[in-house]
Amino acid sequence: MTLRSHFGCLPLRSNTFIIVVLLALSCFLGQGHSCFSQERLQLDLDDSNISFRIKHMGVLTVEGRFREAEGSMFVTENRPVRMDCEVTSASVDTQNSSRDATLRETAYLDAENFPTITFDSEEIASNTIFGTLTIKGVARAIEVPYTWEEKMLRAKFEIDRENYGLDFGRMDGLIGKQISVELTLVFGNH
Repeated sequence: MTLRSHFGCLPLRSNTFIIVVLLALSCFLGQGHSCFSQERLQLDLDDSNISFRIKHMGVLTVEGRFREAEGSMFVTENRPVRMDCEVTSASVDTQNSSRDATLRETAYLDAENFPTITFDSEEIASNTIFGTLTIKGVARAIEVPYTWEEKMLRAKFEIDRENYGLDFGRMDGLIGKQISVELTLVFGNH
């Protein structure tokens, strides 16, 4: 069974027509313009923290952070709907300049050839962000549990460094496979 459009030129299946009408009505009448409006918030790096921890020699834990990043969070009615973030690899800081220089080298982050670590969301559910994390040119899908409150995202998750080609050569056996990541990301209108 088909219906003719208002102008009588395009046949539409009744189900398709009904769905289109219902979507249009819910956006324009039920929720006003909010169906289409997204607010873009920028990462406020001064109030944010991108940190990590990894085991070293089985008993020690090396902690560090990245000091340079930029990113955006798109929100609708104060709910996150899309996120992208780019971290500068060379901004790694473990409070040990010799170790930081080593981490920037080819065997580790290879900051010269891969200047950024990126994350792009595919979907943001109520408590999980589904997205793609790219390190050293290797992109992997990940799920990041998070909380969102007052334009602040908090997240804790782990990644397996071997999934991103982070093979540390002769030192590989001394360094843990799992990297714990902790994010406190504050967003604002800049």
